[in-house]
Amino acid sequence: IKKLGDADAAVRFEAVDALLTSKNLAVLANLLPMARDTDAFVRRLTIEGLRDFKHVDAVEALLAALGDNDADVRETAWSSLKKLTGQKIPFDAASPSKETRQRGQQRWQEWWDKNKATFGS
Repeated sequence: IKKLGDADAAVRFEAVDALLTSKNLAVLANLLPMARDTDAFVRRLTIEGLRDFKHVDAVEALLAALGDNDADVRETAWSSLKKLTGQKIPFDAASPSKETRQRGQQRWQEWWDKNKATFGS
């Protein structure tokens, strides 16, 4: 957990990988900030791994990641959301149109607003 704050992105990447491999819900709170890391590779790894944590906070981090500046991170967030939620809501992660991406993100958010209370039950 201490290595998540390292200045070297490679060290943070390895730390995230180790914590994700544990699949221990107790580490989720430490992983969530890594979804906003300065390094796109760290963000993408984190976002990919969050699909294995059936928790409200994981879904919310994935929803936020649909708005990431990096198309690969957005694509990974969409893939993770589909796996975690079982939903197939369209989202064009590669669209050059920010408005198009925001509409897709809004559709996911609307679904979440209706289903958050019963998620995981």
